[in-house]
Amino acid sequence: MFAKVAPIRRFPRSAQPYDYRIPEDLTVAVGSFVEITLRGKPERGVVVELMGSSDIKRLADIVKVYDVDPLTDADLTFYKQLATRTYQSLSSILNSAIPEFLKRATKRVDLELTPVSLSMPEAHVELLKTIIGNIKSTPHQTVVVPSDRFSLSVVVTMLRSSDDPVLVICPDINMMRELINASAQVTDSIAIFGGNMNKTQALDGWNAIRSGSHRLVVTTRIGALVPPSSNTRVVVLACGEDDHSQSDQNPHYDVRWCLQARRETHTNATIMMGTMPRIEDGEFSVDGWSDPGADVIDMDVARRSSDSYHVSEEVQEMIKTADTISRPFFVYYNRKPGEYEARTTNRDIAAELKRLFPTQSIRIVEANDAMPTSGIVIATNALLYNLSYTRPNLSGLVILNAEQLFVYRDFRSLEKAVRTIRRLTSWAKSGQVPVAIQTKNPSVIREVLGSTTELFLSELAMRRRLGYPPFADLHTLRTTEDLELAESFRAMYPGALGEGGEVVVKLPPDEVVSEWFMYPPSSDISINSY
Repeated sequence: MFAKVAPIRRFPRSAQPYDYRIPEDLTVAVGSFVEITLRGKPERGVVVELMGSSDIKRLADIVKVYDVDPLTDADLTFYKQLATRTYQSLSSILNSAIPEFLKRATKRVDLELTPVSLSMPEAHVELLKTIIGNIKSTPHQTVVVPSDRFSLSVVVTMLRSSDDPVLVICPDINMMRELINASAQVTDSIAIFGGNMNKTQALDGWNAIRSGSHRLVVTTRIGALVPPSSNTRVVVLACGEDDHSQSDQNPHYDVRWCLQARRETHTNATIMMGTMPRIEDGEFSVDGWSDPGADVIDMDVARRSSDSYHVSEEVQEMIKTADTISRPFFVYYNRKPGEYEARTTNRDIAAELKRLFPTQSIRIVEANDAMPTSGIVIATNALLYNLSYTRPNLSGLVILNAEQLFVYRDFRSLEKAVRTIRRLTSWAKSGQVPVAIQTKNPSVIREVLGSTTELFLSELAMRRRLGYPPFADLHTLRTTEDLELAESFRAMYPGALGEGGEVVVKLPPDEVVSEWFMYPPSSDISINSY
C-alpha cells in the first residue's frame, strides 16, 4: 500500500503531497499523523490519500504513526477548501493549524485565574435571555450587542446554563485575558490556544479544542483553523474581519469564512457577536445595540466659544471635574506624527492640553506602552487592545475629531470607523463615566450611535444604487519586487492598478485562478471584503 502525505510545514503554493510507501507493520488511515523523511530529515505529515500503487519507483517509507487522533474526512475537506481559497499549499495550511508535537513529557503550566464578577443593567437582562434561548434553537446566529463587556456576559451565561464545551475566538490577547478572568467565576476548566503560549500550552489547547475536554477554550483567530468536537459551541467576539485579520501573515484567512465553510461538514452551533457585525456577514439574528448616550458636540458651534481650537468648553469642564488622580481620563485621537506631517497630531493635542491643564500629568500611549492609571491619557487605536472590560478603569472619555475616522482610504474604512466609535463609547459607558464626541458632522455620529438595523438597510440601499454586490469577496494579487513578473501581470490583466514594480490585480467574488498557485513569494495573494 502507498499513501500521499502532506508534510506539516511551510511549502510553496504549488507544492503537492508526496507519495510514500506504507510498511506492512504499520496501520495507516486517511487523516493519520505520521513521521516521514523529507530531504533526509524527519518531518511530520498528514495522510491525505491511500493508494494501491504509485507511479514513482523509488519511494521512502512512512517511519511511524503518531499516537494522535487522526483528522476526519470532514476536517481534511475543510483544510483543502481553505488552501484553495487562500492560494496556499495544503502543507502551509496544516502548518498554521497544527502545533508541534512534544518529543518528551514537559511540565504543564496552570493558567493564572483571577475570578472577576460581571454585572449588567436591567435593560440588558432580557436581551441576554433572548440570545441564550436562540443558541438552543438557532444553530448559527449573528448578534449585535450593546458592548464587548456584554459579550463576555453571554459566554459566562453559556457556561452556567450548559455543560457543553465552549470555544471562544477573541480578536486580541487582552480580550482573551478579560474573558478568562470573567469565566473563572464559573469554571477552572479553561485552556488557551494562541497568543503568548509555549509549545505545551499550544498542544494542550489544540487537543482541548478537538476533544472537548475543557469547559472553555479561549483562543485568538488561529482557533478558527481547528475543527472542534461535535458538541462544542463556537463563539466569536468582536466579529468584524478587521478585528480578526492579520494582513502581514500568511495564510490570509477569514475567521467568519472558516466557520461558514464548516457548516457544510461540521455541526457546531455558532454565534458571532460584535458592536456592529459587517454587512458581509449577512442579516443579523438580533439587533441588541443601544445608544450609550454620548454627548455629541458640534465643533462648528463649540469652537466659537472655546479658548482652544481642539478642545471644546464642554470637554474642558469634563476634565476639570474628573477624578484624574485615581483614574485616567482618556482622549482618543488616532493621528500620530509622521503620517500626516502638515496636520495636527497627538503631540499637538498633548501640547494644547498641557497649556490648558498645566498641573495635569499628560501622556501619549503607543502600542507597547503600559496603560497609565491616572492623569490625562492621549491614545490612538492602541487603546482598543488594552481596554479592561471586566473592570473599566477611567474617569471619562472624549473622542476628538471623530469625522477623521471616516475619511481613511481603505477596505471597510467606514465600517472600522463605526465600530471604533461604538466600542469606545459603550466601553466607557459600561464604566458609568461621562463620554463626549467632538465632530464637525454631528448628524453622522448620531446615526452611527443609532439603530444597527437602519445602518444595515441604508448601506444595502447605497450598494444597490452604486451597483455593488451586497455580500462578496475580492481576490487581490499584488507584487512589489519582481519587475519581470509585474510586466507579465500587466499583460494578463490590462485593468491592473499600480506603477513600476507594484501591480494590483482585483478579481470578482470567489474567483479562483489556478495559475496564481504557481507565482513566487514576491507576489502576495489575499482575500479582502468589499
